[in-house]
Amino acid sequence: MRITAKNLCIVIVLMLVFISVPNAFAADGPTADQFNILQAIVEKFYTKTNAWASVLTGAALSLFRYMVILDFCLLAIRLILKRPPFEEVVVEALKLLFFAGVMLAILKNYKAWSLKIIKGFQSIGGSLGYSPTIIDPSNFLQSGVELANNVWEQAKFLDPPSWGMLFAGFILLACFAFMAARIIQILCEFYIVMNAGIILLGFGGCGLFKDYAINFMRYAFSVAMKLFVLQLLVGLCFSFVADMKSVPATLEGAGIMIGVAIVMLVLINTIPDIIGGVLQGSNVSTGNALAQNAMAAIAAGYAAAKATASGAETTGGIASGAVKAAKADGHTGSALAREAAKNVARSMVKAAGSRPMDERSYGDRVRSDLSARTQDALLEKEGGE
Repeated sequence: MRITAKNLCIVIVLMLVFISVPNAFAADGPTADQFNILQAIVEKFYTKTNAWASVLTGAALSLFRYMVILDFCLLAIRLILKRPPFEEVVVEALKLLFFAGVMLAILKNYKAWSLKIIKGFQSIGGSLGYSPTIIDPSNFLQSGVELANNVWEQAKFLDPPSWGMLFAGFILLACFAFMAARIIQILCEFYIVMNAGIILLGFGGCGLFKDYAINFMRYAFSVAMKLFVLQLLVGLCFSFVADMKSVPATLEGAGIMIGVAIVMLVLINTIPDIIGGVLQGSNVSTGNALAQNAMAAIAAGYAAAKATASGAETTGGIASGAVKAAKADGHTGSALAREAAKNVARSMVKAAGSRPMDERSYGDRVRSDLSARTQDALLEKEGGE
């Protein structure tokens, strides 16, 4: 093989990666205290947002006062124009005062009542065996690094079939990083709702703008439910992580760990939003952009790891085959990438199942199935025409 500057650069980069990655996460690598930086970010965010509460509560009370005055003025104008009997005037005034009193009580006790609701949900989660303290992004990332390190230890520079373990470790770490980011996002959303959102309750003093306050209260309750569901999901995921640590650090074992990590990632990314959407009365898709993009990258990267480890051709054959099959089905744009990733996943599953009956390498079986999918799609399109 001709040695070019490009090939030399690739070899140097691979050598640096194989040297640096295992050493970076060796026994003397990141400690538990270093992983706590994520939890420190969350705590700092809470401290900063909690300082807003007193100022925003005062602003909300001032806004509420003006809204009540506006509502009384509007009521007076309606009564003057309508000239109803005295009994109806009293009823309308009492209704206005009652609603304003309820909204004022909520405004003044919003934070205390919200915390009681949250603690109630946390108590329910605790009775199911999942402590509220389990929602810790640092622990999630640390578990991901430990699993990835076990996989990386099996990669040897002088053993090309083991190179797939390097890619598998990165994919595994990426899954756990996405999950940690999602946990941080939901926690920060909760802190914003608890403190900054209180200003919207000030609109509850006027019937003309009361929907802003009511919608906010509905949203705040949905965030509390999302936090409760997250507590349950994280507890379940940690039980999966405990099982993953007993999986042997082989290529097949890495595939199992990546599959479980993908399931965990999709659950944490979709289920809390679904529950929140149900409470708000909105239709929430089961797959958001973060989950779709992450799954596409993970599926493509896993295909690369498997093809490299099986000693087959470069992963361009699998990637191009998946794209051809997606194009044959008529997909374009962002849908093309998602469908290509799905094609890779389907072909990998089918190839794994056909192993006892098919003597070809894993990569060859995947490429063969992708080619068959392309041909079937083209024949179906021709038949439709």
